Amino acid sequence: PASDCAAAVPHGPLTVKQNFLLGKRVDINLASLAEIEGLPGISRKVAESVIETRKRMGRFRKPQDLLQVKGIKEKRLKKILPFLVKFPNN
Repeated sequence: PASDCAAAVPHGPLTVKQNFLLGKRVDINLASLAEIEGLPGISRKVAESVIETRKRMGRFRKPQDLLQVKGIKEKRLKKILPFLVKFPNN
């Protein structure tokens, strides 16, 4: 029956990964703490650092700007880049 199908659908907001599969990306310059924390390999502490750095710098203009965030190195940046919307000058 159709009701069985509805019961299997999780309720609540989609995760960053689910949104990614639907073609939606995170805007690192507008994202909330929860959205940043939902990125692969990003802890709450690193997400807080992203917001702190964003406040200090104004905004991230290119992906490499994220390397100024405490806790984000080249490897982690490569991991999260597919989940981010394109930067203005990309």
